[in-house]
Amino acid sequence: FKQKTAYEIGVRLVGSEMCIRDSVSNVYSKDANGNIILQTNWRGTAENFGTVFGTLTLGPTSMATLASNLPVRATWIGQGFLPDGTIAVGDGEGALSTSADQHTWNVELIMDLSDGSQMISIGEIDLETTTFRGKNYPMK
Repeated sequence: FKQKTAYEIGVRLVGSEMCIRDSVSNVYSKDANGNIILQTNWRGTAENFGTVFGTLTLGPTSMATLASNLPVRATWIGQGFLPDGTIAVGDGEGALSTSADQHTWNVELIMDLSDGSQMISIGEIDLETTTFRGKNYPMK
């Protein structure tokens, strides 16, 4: 497969929209210390990335923290199948927080892309509709 250069991806990313509509599955587990790890798998589309698949991992964290409105460590690993037939891979880390009295998660991640560039991914996950909407911004 042909990988994009940082310039080719970066130019296309400026404020690009994401809409990842389907939460495919959730996996809950515990680590050796009894902390909870939640992995939720997603598929959808992202502007300039075509179809995307990925896993959002929360934790490890305590049950009390996961149930509260406090920020939780979040990571994302995914692939984008770009319209021109190439593939982009992203690996990111950041934080997830919940909105008071709403079934939504707010996510902000710094993503390392397979071409060596970075982007910031900011979005909101509506847990009732299992829809993730947000934007990607290139980092300089």
